[in-house]
Amino acid sequence: KSLNSLPPVDLLLPDHNIVIEIQGPFHYVGGDFNTRNGSTLLKIALLQKSGFEVIEIPGNMLLSQDLIKPYIDQIKTRISIPLQGHGSVSLKRRWAGATYVTAEEYLAEQANPAKRKKTNSQ
Repeated sequence: KSLNSLPPVDLLLPDHNIVIEIQGPFHYVGGDFNTRNGSTLLKIALLQKSGFEVIEIPGNMLLSQDLIKPYIDQIKTRISIPLQGHGSVSLKRRWAGATYVTAEEYLAEQANPAKRKKTNSQ
């Protein structure tokens, strides 16, 4: 996602001013997943100075659900989604009742039932 004069980002949650960056090996000195390189540090600093909270996810954490779970929980906490046992929120589209919605739309409706759209069957 491009953000005007800022560097492009991997994922943007505009309602929460959160940027999620997946940091592959090229974001690190020597690809070691330990020491971020200068351009990555500058990008993060620019985003933070512009008011975004930046959640960085090292690419090697995407290898299994156990490794990625703490990052998913961090994102859920930041956007006020209750943490659940072993499940995770899917960003795929799915059917909810008779409406096709994204996970974000579904969760927003669950959090505020008064804003649910009325259907002809109600």
